[in-house]
Amino acid sequence: MSGLSSRVVHWRAAVAASPLLRHTALGTFWQLSRLLCQVVLLVVLARALGPTDYGMFAGFAGLATVLAGLSGLGSGMLLIKEVAADPRVWSRYWSGALRLSAGSGMVLLLLYALTAPHLLRIAAPLIAVLSLGAADLICYPLVYLAGFSFQAFERVGWATALPTSMAFARLAGALAFLSAPIEHSLFNYAFFHMTASLLATLFAIGSVHKHLHPTAERAWIPLREITRALRFSANWFTSNALGELDKSLALRFSSPALAGTYTIAYRMGSALATPVTTIVLASQPRLFALTAANRRADIRALAKKLIAITCFYGAAATVAMLVLARLLPWLLGANYDAVRTAANMLVLFPFVFSIRLIAGSVLTSTGHPGLRASVEASAVVLMIVLAAIIMPGRGLGGIVITTLTTEVILATVLLYLTIVRLRRGNDYPARLDNKA
Repeated sequence: MSGLSSRVVHWRAAVAASPLLRHTALGTFWQLSRLLCQVVLLVVLARALGPTDYGMFAGFAGLATVLAGLSGLGSGMLLIKEVAADPRVWSRYWSGALRLSAGSGMVLLLLYALTAPHLLRIAAPLIAVLSLGAADLICYPLVYLAGFSFQAFERVGWATALPTSMAFARLAGALAFLSAPIEHSLFNYAFFHMTASLLATLFAIGSVHKHLHPTAERAWIPLREITRALRFSANWFTSNALGELDKSLALRFSSPALAGTYTIAYRMGSALATPVTTIVLASQPRLFALTAANRRADIRALAKKLIAITCFYGAAATVAMLVLARLLPWLLGANYDAVRTAANMLVLFPFVFSIRLIAGSVLTSTGHPGLRASVEASAVVLMIVLAAIIMPGRGLGGIVITTLTTEVILATVLLYLTIVRLRRGNDYPARLDNKA
């Protein structure tokens, strides 16, 4: 017992001495809570909707999430960058980003409602399409913006708790849908999905006002700064496209049932990378600050540490993917026997996905968001081309090959560029000021 107590004391002292470790631990708690909600939500929806309707949901939600990368025009990441350098400007950037996110979200929602049914080749009621779109094009970006505000002050607990509140609200909405005396179809679920998302958004914005106390100034972000922020928006857009467009492509080029089966296996793989997402959230403000101060040696040391931790964790997540694949048919029911096969085929995905996340984050935080965006945009084009060639008529294998090929190539290129940029020791502040 004394040995265990001494290890606990040593661990607590290590957490207290390291801000990055402390923030990562707190963020991991909320991310794991979010993960739990998402897993239960996945099980509830998969059982309630069945493979076909769940596949349609994945396709519609995926397309909305891709477009959501343009919401706010990158003002959320700009807020983190500017507040990390000067916390006094937060209220101005919060006000401007809030307006940009709400306004751009409305425009994107209109575009989504007009195009989604045609792109996905699924006939859907307009009210259902608007509900699904508003949840991810308006509500979710506002929740993330609120999280960015806390992240800018390195309050990773709140930064991760707010997206967790969205997951909890959507789970509550799904349970309400499951118990409602109505047909369990996707289009009936859309109203519950939207209502839950709206409640979580109101909670997130209220939390910002309660804990960060923004001033009453009504400010717009200047056009010159919006132009700079668009690079961050490009990063967000391409990242969302890489994470969600595959479901929409599977729905278009394969079938709703196969899209649903693949999506569940993919969600398990990305869920296993949750701690890496927390590491990204915890390290970004620090990397931004080090970059602004041109502390090159510290940037390299932190980046190497982040990459090493991610490689170790990614390998462990891959093993976990193989083990957990056996449980999926038991959790989801007899209609999802093929999910185990899909998960086994995606066994390398958690490792590759984790490397891609951390390498892209380091590039963005050290003054190269444009470079990252251009590489990821090329990967999106590659994914679309591969999907059109490989997916039709090849079942789950075609979908998985498309995803893994894209992810492996992208992770390799981003990691190579990160290593090269760190070795060169460029003038980071100049890049941030002129190109970010």
